[in-house]
Amino acid sequence: MPSQHPLDLERIDVLAAGDDHVLLTVDDPDVTLLVLPDHSAVLYDVGSIDRSDLEGHVLTPVLRREGVRCLDTIFLSHADLDHVSALDAVVSRHGPRRIVTTERVWETMTLPPGPEVVVVRRGDRVELSAGVTAEVLAPGPGNEGSDNDRSLVLLIEGGGSRVLLTGDLEEA
Repeated sequence: MPSQHPLDLERIDVLAAGDDHVLLTVDDPDVTLLVLPDHSAVLYDVGSIDRSDLEGHVLTPVLRREGVRCLDTIFLSHADLDHVSALDAVVSRHGPRRIVTTERVWETMTLPPGPEVVVVRRGDRVELSAGVTAEVLAPGPGNEGSDNDRSLVLLIEGGGSRVLLTGDLEEA
């Protein structure tokens, strides 16, 4: 019989780790968690799993295990449901300070109340923690292309690590 909870702690992959940070993916690339030196965390997308799966069986245990004190920022790459459908549940449960996304997502989605919404475009930089930044590589100006090709692409740098997060980008 298939599991009622498609994600479990065995489905977490460590992408990069240092003395003061860790970057994890949770169940495919649809949820990426960055734990920062100040014990805050950043999510890149929130996935499409049932809210009890994300909160009770994956996200909350991982945040506790990694010593996270607060979920500071959620980046939304694009509005496809496999990347955003758990947003309301995550915001309700973890109360992030801000949601960072593209103009297209901001225009097409109803974002939950509470967090500050920051709309970014290519060339912008978002400070995540002392010494950790996210540089926005895409999307550029305009609104042409599919949602996947308009994904928010980030280069995260800090603690001697660099990680590229591409959403569902199909063409460069």
